[in-house]
Amino acid sequence: MTAADRLRWAKEYLTVLDRALAVVEADLLELAAQHDEAAGQFVVSSHPAWARARLLTAAHRRHAHAADVALPQARRNHWAAVERRDRAAAAVSADQ
Repeated sequence: MTAADRLRWAKEYLTVLDRALAVVEADLLELAAQHDEAAGQFVVSSHPAWARARLLTAAHRRHAHAADVALPQARRNHWAAVERRDRAAAAVSADQ
């Protein structure tokens, strides 16, 4: 695999990870909205308190996981791909 091939691969991989990061960010916004909705239903719902608490707790866990685990992981993957692309670009320029 030549340096140019590695650079092309790194650029394509970065494009994929850009999309994945955008999806995670959109999911985080959706989960935040679901969490807010669950909190609103907790107050006005006619369901039993245990059911409202379970709904709110589940929404909170999904939102917290997205914010604390999925988003940072997607960002780490993205920046690692940026570094790979930059190293591949440097190798191409060194070959020329």
